[in-house]
Amino acid sequence: MDLEIFRKDDFEIRVAVDEKNEPLFCLNDVCRALDISDPKQVRDAINTEFEKEGVFYTYPFETAGGIQNFTMITEPQLYFVLMRSNKPNAKPFRMWVNNEILPAIRKHGGYLTPAKIEEVLNDPDTIIALAQNLKAERAERERLQAEKAANAGYVSFAKSVEASVDSILIGNYAKLLSDSEGVSIGQNRLFDFLRASGYLISGGARHNVPMQRYIDRGYFEVTTQTFAGSTGTHQKFTTKITGKGQIALAGKIVEYFKGERI
Repeated sequence: MDLEIFRKDDFEIRVAVDEKNEPLFCLNDVCRALDISDPKQVRDAINTEFEKEGVFYTYPFETAGGIQNFTMITEPQLYFVLMRSNKPNAKPFRMWVNNEILPAIRKHGGYLTPAKIEEVLNDPDTIIALAQNLKAERAERERLQAEKAANAGYVSFAKSVEASVDSILIGNYAKLLSDSEGVSIGQNRLFDFLRASGYLISGGARHNVPMQRYIDRGYFEVTTQTFAGSTGTHQKFTTKITGKGQIALAGKIVEYFKGERI
């Protein structure tokens, strides 16, 4: 991986570009920029949110104590850290990353200082590579525009859900998707999908109760009712899907049922 060091005002961050030309950010540098004293705590939060199972990219850096491997995080993981931070530096740091670092990497595979620009202009091979990158970028932009047009209806659905703060029953969610997306789903078939996809527990006393990790993510809520029966006290669980869960799962559900032969 190629390494670049970006500096601006009080910020300094090391970024490695991987074989797919995607940036990887040094976690220690991100924490330093945001005045976060415990990078391990941030790493643990990323590990849980992205289900990394402890596997991260690393990069060897020269330090006063010799070469050490530092944890590198991806662009989505960086945004996760920034969204959770309430530090004063978070906004200017985010703007610098979004407005300068990422656009430069997307276009040139690195951060072009004035000296590097002069070097690039004197290297025919690099100019050709830049032209190829621009061509690929234009094709990707056209692809995204076509995708945006294709998803226009779903975006409206997402906005309508986002405006609602209430969680809804799975059956109501199935009807909402059927009405807005023109697919035949139904409550029972949606429950089948959610269990088969690992979102809900299958069988036992907690049948159709969400997996704890999806409750922790804010996708589902569960209400519990306790009642007395002839054989003792029993509990009834009711699963509801939150607005966040509705938006997160809609695309997968619709794609599945549109491709299913009924």
